[in-house]
Amino acid sequence: MNNIEWIFFDIGNTLMNFNYKTIASTIKTVTEDVLEMRSSAAWRKLNDVIEDSIINHKKIDVFRQFLEIILETDDEYLINFILNNTNPLNLWNIVNEEAIDAVFILKTRGIKVAIISNSDGTAKKLIDSSKWSNIFEFVIDSHEVCFSKPDPKIFFSALNRARIDVHRALYIGDLPALDVRGAMDAGMNAVLYDPDDKYPANEPLTINYESARCHRITSMVQLPLLIDLIKPQWRD
Repeated sequence: MNNIEWIFFDIGNTLMNFNYKTIASTIKTVTEDVLEMRSSAAWRKLNDVIEDSIINHKKIDVFRQFLEIILETDDEYLINFILNNTNPLNLWNIVNEEAIDAVFILKTRGIKVAIISNSDGTAKKLIDSSKWSNIFEFVIDSHEVCFSKPDPKIFFSALNRARIDVHRALYIGDLPALDVRGAMDAGMNAVLYDPDDKYPANEPLTINYESARCHRITSMVQLPLLIDLIKPQWRD
């Protein structure tokens, strides 16, 4: 019998994809196509920046760092202009249709689903205004619980709300430094969602703990299959 009873999901680049058109239409100096072309390398570089900040105990503004990387600029006026003139709900408003199919398959198997997101207090509103409305048991927003990934406390908040043992839960997200590290620090099993193949299977992740296992998928179609295939390997 499958021992995973709950699956917690990241939102950004996992359930909802980034809308590069929003940035392009705000500043009008770079096209949506150019931003999309840069995106895979930009998210990978952002993960490295986050990982470095964790190792060296530095605080960073993750979204500001991402804008600097993908726009290839450190122009504070430009970055502040974007931050002040974009609605977060318009930045993460493209639904991952493959994820919807995967979640419904999981739910038919009796697995409960919820969300753990680093957000500004708008995570639930974003979900409720999309095709994801009424699908998840609850949404844990970092702004509301005052803990952000990769702090294990935000994962413990979800586990406590679900009233589930850590070994019966799984977390899936796209950034190893936040999602994999945080989940594994909390003792939770983790899945790295890597649709752009930024973290090849033969390239070990920086986070390499023996206390829990991290698997990688390149499509949400693979998630229900993964749950079935790896269940003998998960910790009980």
